[in-house]
Amino acid sequence: MIVYLVVKYRNFKLQGDSKESKILLDIFRFTLPTEKILKYRLAICKDYAKLTASLLFSIYPNSRVYFFTIPQHTATAIKIDGKYYILDQQLPVLTIDGWLIRWNRRDADVYASELIRNSEGKLVGVDFKYHEKVFLHSGKVVDTDKLAAEVAEMLKIKQISQKEKPDFETLLKNYAIYYEDDDITKRSLMKAIKNKLESELCGNMDKISKIEINQNKSDLIVKVYLRTERGE
Repeated sequence: MIVYLVVKYRNFKLQGDSKESKILLDIFRFTLPTEKILKYRLAICKDYAKLTASLLFSIYPNSRVYFFTIPQHTATAIKIDGKYYILDQQLPVLTIDGWLIRWNRRDADVYASELIRNSEGKLVGVDFKYHEKVFLHSGKVVDTDKLAAEVAEMLKIKQISQKEKPDFETLLKNYAIYYEDDDITKRSLMKAIKNKLESELCGNMDKISKIEINQNKSDLIVKVYLRTERGE
């Protein structure tokens, strides 16, 4: 971490920033304002949570944004139809159980935040207060056949192959704990799988003729079958 910070600081210096001492102080601050997060592109979890909340407030100014906190980590959440959806820096979107299992915790504290406006509708502040404590309920067993069929449908894969063995497998670490039979979280999980396959195939998704998904404890394994030269 120290080496990374030194390299990052040196990069700012090479870019000609005249306020070197101020940048050095910012590196060791507990949290940064949003404009500096965007400027430095360097942040801790609380900064990412703050940035996510700022983006959500800019889109939905009359909504309430939540912060899930455990020792040494914070993430942002929204609530839809009474259910929490946690946005923790990257896909997939998680529910309470998935997030707690990911961080190996049995409970978390939740804080609520909303914008405060005066009688003229002008923004005058941000309300932030303790909301509740949430708990882990159960483990996860993924319906892998259903998930594979839904991913194949999203990617327009016909699921036809004469090959006995897949061309390659890709491990999706901890993805089993992210799975929920819920439209929002499942859609984000499928998008994350799509992104992973696109990365593996350099975007050549039309080469896939079939996929299979298996669960190995907390991980998912995607088996990929590719088309033959005859166009299978």
